[in-house]
Amino acid sequence: MRKFLALAISAAAILAILATACGETKASDDTTSTPPASMPALSTQSLANTSWVLASYGDPVNLKSMVAGSKITLAFNAASDHASGNGGVNGYGGDVKRTDNQISITGIIHTEMASTNQAINDQENAYFQLLQASQNLEFGIDSLVIHCQSGQVLNFSPA
Repeated sequence: MRKFLALAISAAAILAILATACGETKASDDTTSTPPASMPALSTQSLANTSWVLASYGDPVNLKSMVAGSKITLAFNAASDHASGNGGVNGYGGDVKRTDNQISITGIIHTEMASTNQAINDQENAYFQLLQASQNLEFGIDSLVIHCQSGQVLNFSPA
């Protein structure tokens, strides 16, 4: 009987501790609060080890949606000095240079296959041209926008 009583008291104490810990609320749980001043500026966010999927591209006033059934990806390595991905048909890679919000992706090489869907081929060609014309970037909530020299943009969502 004593073992049972000791076990019951121990269990009650553990449950009380757990209930107290689970019931605590912290100021950091408040989703309406503003980010702390110690958070980095958007222009200094790291691209290291990030992966993105192209959501739309082209003229910001008249963005083009992705061709149905196609997917274009962009990934940055740990040093953020190399990008790679899939252009919808072909794998590719290129060199990245970034200073704050300025970015250039150059030396892009890719395989040379073609899709039977000409719209996907055209989309991939446009993507590669815009990517090589990358000029600066901005981060949004769950987004990356690369602005190109021609005034066009590449809008990415996290992969």
